[in-house]
Amino acid sequence: MFPLNTEMCQNPIDKCPLVADPNESDRDSDGVGDKCDNCPSKENADQNDTDVDGVGDACDTNSDSDNDGIQDDRDNCPDVPNTNQHDADQDGRGDLCDDDADNDGVKNSEDNCWIVPNPGQENEDTDSQGDACDNDNDGDHVIDPEDNADNNTKISVTDFSVSDFVHYDLFPDAGEDSIKWTVRDKGREVQETGNSPATSMLSRNMLNGIDFEGTFFVDDKTFDQDYVGVIFSFQV
Repeated sequence: MFPLNTEMCQNPIDKCPLVADPNESDRDSDGVGDKCDNCPSKENADQNDTDVDGVGDACDTNSDSDNDGIQDDRDNCPDVPNTNQHDADQDGRGDLCDDDADNDGVKNSEDNCWIVPNPGQENEDTDSQGDACDNDNDGDHVIDPEDNADNNTKISVTDFSVSDFVHYDLFPDAGEDSIKWTVRDKGREVQETGNSPATSMLSRNMLNGIDFEGTFFVDDKTFDQDYVGVIFSFQV
């Protein structure tokens, strides 16, 4: 008798290779896990998304009342723009349309830690932030000066490990048709490992506000007519 290797028996087919999902739930039984399915309630194994908005063609209604980029039937604040969809108390209503976002019994307008529960409103230093969120507005244990998204408990650092690529066929005769980009250092670094066609890399993280800093390193040993830059999309 050989000992059973439980690791080999777990998740023989990973339905979300890039997204952690130990339950491997797949409501529509299309072979794509709910956590990474762009139509989790409607079968679409091909995951086609013609307009690259994160919603598969099979369930894309293109209805977005508040113009925040989130389809109405997926928006936890369909009438209030809230691109990041943050929901501190996980009650199904986004923070920006929930009068008591942290569900601590204190209205947002009176709460000195509006997305961190603190019903007693303790505030030892009598500043504008309660003790529960002092210097850590979202209570994610990353201090605000080091937190790229200090109103989002789920995001604190830049991470491009799960992103989409958009290829622009600007020079069809250039002979480069494959994207040679590698993401390293836990999503914080993107490297072009070979000559690639004109391409944008779009992170799937959507934020209401973010502090961003980064460094471009350009190899000047080889002359080439390339362009590099950062695209920020703003909602007005």
